[in-house]
Amino acid sequence: MHLRFLSLINGKTLLVPNPSLDGEFFYLLNLEGEPIDKRTAHQSKSKAGAKKHGEHLLDDWSKVCHIDLYVVGSVAVSFDGTRLGKGMGYAELEWGILWELGKVTRNTTVITTVHEQQVLPESKLNKSLATNHDLPVDIIVTPRRIIPVRKPQPKSVVFSGIC
Repeated sequence: MHLRFLSLINGKTLLVPNPSLDGEFFYLLNLEGEPIDKRTAHQSKSKAGAKKHGEHLLDDWSKVCHIDLYVVGSVAVSFDGTRLGKGMGYAELEWGILWELGKVTRNTTVITTVHEQQVLPESKLNKSLATNHDLPVDIIVTPRRIIPVRKPQPKSVVFSGIC
């Protein structure tokens, strides 16, 4: 959530996924791209705050241009960009829908924020352990460092492997 806070106070437009399947897909915050005051940004950084302060997106995506940066959660990640999610495929499903809408492409940077202990060597987690629908990352961010993946894996959509 701190990344959302920093994005908002620095004037970035932010999309926050809805944590439930109650009919709303994403919430759009700060379409104007102007820095938001810290109090409002603090209130808006959670999913509940995004729901309260953001614009609900479901059918009309005309206000959303290309997404430059996609942040995805991870249980573990390796230096080659292989990512283990929670196993439900929600991040991949969101990515797939955004892909179909033309909002993300192979060139969209995918990052994850994890604790240092969640970064594993490739000998323990690598693309041979991932399924064909798993979304790899381009950048790993920990509290101590930013790790660019040397040779990012290609990103695509395989709907048959999701959910």
